[in-house]
Amino acid sequence: MVKEIKKKLNIGLVIDSSLDLTDGVQQYVLILGQWLSRQGHNVSYLSGETSPNSHPDRTVHSLAKNITVAGNKNKISIPLYAGKKDVESVLSDGDYDILHVQMPHHPLMAGRLVRQANQDTAIVGTFHIAPGSTLINLGTKILGVVSRRQLKRFDSMISVSEAARSFMSASFGLDSVVVPNVVDLAAYEGVKDSDMFDRSKFNILFLGRLVERKGAQHLLSAINILNQTADISNFKVHICGDGHLRKSLQKYVSDNGLDELVEFHGFIAEDMKPSYLQSAQLAVFPATTGESFGIVLIEAMAANSPAVLAGANPGYSTVMEGSSRQLFDPVNHKELAKLILSYSKDKTLHSKATSWQQQRIGEFDVGSVGPVLVDLYRASLSTRRTA
Repeated sequence: MVKEIKKKLNIGLVIDSSLDLTDGVQQYVLILGQWLSRQGHNVSYLSGETSPNSHPDRTVHSLAKNITVAGNKNKISIPLYAGKKDVESVLSDGDYDILHVQMPHHPLMAGRLVRQANQDTAIVGTFHIAPGSTLINLGTKILGVVSRRQLKRFDSMISVSEAARSFMSASFGLDSVVVPNVVDLAAYEGVKDSDMFDRSKFNILFLGRLVERKGAQHLLSAINILNQTADISNFKVHICGDGHLRKSLQKYVSDNGLDELVEFHGFIAEDMKPSYLQSAQLAVFPATTGESFGIVLIEAMAANSPAVLAGANPGYSTVMEGSSRQLFDPVNHKELAKLILSYSKDKTLHSKATSWQQQRIGEFDVGSVGPVLVDLYRASLSTRRTA
């Protein structure tokens, strides 16, 4: 007899990495999970090493110790392994209808959950990455070979963008449907006219990790060009984020006499992001490679205030589809300098950008994307239980 599909589902959101990090995949999982809970579904988070006190309002099962390695021009937290008995206990207690796995995943953590899942449980995967280096390309292809048998257990495959979909196809030999990353627009509704920055200035914001591929150096190089060729005494550049390049970026600012123009704010907590974003007039994200989507772009769009300029990598281009004039070549510093200056002087250009962004952002709201995922959950579950 086919097991009845309940109106409210037991859902396990699976992520190899720690939920304590603030990367795009973690934000996807946390925003989606919170929305699913508001809809009445029972949501658990099956994660890599996560502090027991960091998410007191969520049911988090920390199943593995994690180590940090370099990859995709970034630092990545990967699990060592999840204990078989721990996995059995979590799966038994959760009685999951759905396991939603963030991909690519580790064979000895998320992979163990997939292998040991009850046959009545539907497995859904979301692929989050795009190629960022030869090493990542090769490693992901090897992972696809190693996981080939396990991947057959998945009932549905999702990619967050066409760039991720293409990489998944090339690496794993699997097709997927594109369902975009999400932002919770409701989180921005209560933050109006924030006053984090001096409103008499033209405030330019960079938000992200201070690592090579996120491109903070490209923004500073463009500002240095403008400082030599134009009057930008009313500019203030806010570098929000931290990483191993911070000292070298600060040295560049000092060596080029940009101290009065540039301020480093360090790490910005998630609950403070809306306030910082809404205090800027221009948000610039000069990432070069390795971006499968660009959740920071939709966070900036949700803030309503800043015009968003984005590096023309495949992931960011997906988000900015329909407004190519807001894309730029990150390594062409003269082009970026010219673009920044035009947005600081032309109010009509700025207004057109923010107007387009407000039309675009609704497509990524979790209130729009969430129901699509729930429908996919139910279709996957129905197919599995009638097979």
